[in-house]
Amino acid sequence: MKDVAARAGVAVGTASRELSGSSQTSPDSRSRVLAAAAELGYIANGPARSLGIGSCATVTAALGGTTTDVTIEVVETDPPRRIAERNVSAAGRRLAHGTYTIEPLRTGGSHVSFTYAWARVPLADRLLAPVVRAATRRANRTVMQRLATELARHASP
Repeated sequence: MKDVAARAGVAVGTASRELSGSSQTSPDSRSRVLAAAAELGYIANGPARSLGIGSCATVTAALGGTTTDVTIEVVETDPPRRIAERNVSAAGRRLAHGTYTIEPLRTGGSHVSFTYAWARVPLADRLLAPVVRAATRRANRTVMQRLATELARHASP
């Protein structure tokens, strides 16, 4: 989105409004934004478009027979290419940051990568970290497969 805005010579918010079909913009900026999007090969990503800073969800994570509620908040976004989140769990004792990077493939589809880092974690969790990492890798593979399926479903006409 930032690249499209820069190429069109407009603010990111203007480019976003133009690409979402808002009627609050001028015909001149609309034509510049649409031309820039076409030149750059910009493809809108439906699921990512709906995520904005401050979007929150609470999910229940299960690991080793125990469950915990995790609050996930979007803290930074550059749809459709990047989404950064903050995760808070264990009644606020655990804090982590994650970043999804979504790159369209020339052959169709998207490549999604995810980085995750703990900012605050209790001692018992640190001691169990090797077991948790192995379980998380397995869970992430499953999640990424589901995400790829969902993205493909949204991209299909």
